[in-house]
Amino acid sequence: MIRVKRPDYYFDPKNPKWPEYIEFEITMPGCLEAKHGGDEARRLIAVRVKELEQEALAESKERGIPFKGARRVMRTPHTARARSYEVFGKVNPRFSAAGDLELARNKIADDRKFDADYDAALARWTAGDRRVRFPHGTWWMRVHHGARCRPPP
Repeated sequence: MIRVKRPDYYFDPKNPKWPEYIEFEITMPGCLEAKHGGDEARRLIAVRVKELEQEALAESKERGIPFKGARRVMRTPHTARARSYEVFGKVNPRFSAAGDLELARNKIADDRKFDADYDAALARWTAGDRRVRFPHGTWWMRVHHGARCRPPP
């Protein structure tokens, strides 16, 4: 059984929905225990985790990026923040296709069509045509300027 105290700064301590402590139990999945036995399943998991760590370490050395092992990660306070510089907004994906290339291609095509339609509508709006309809999904022009938008497809 694992008992964990609620962090003071993530949750409102006056909210009765958040208990002071929470307890939970981590158990071996029954299918692994049935197939390998408890001790053997733990050993196999430990071996696989070690293999994955070694692969990650090798990849990080190959790419020249730092790698923290399990011990260093466990010593890192949960309140620690990254110190590396990152350009704000540099990595801000518009969607995730989770490896599905067809879905990604379709989404990219949809986004490009939306962008082209929006740019054309904005050009007409800027030229003074207030009857132009922006593509469905336009928010700023509709809310802040009262522009008309097409209905959903």
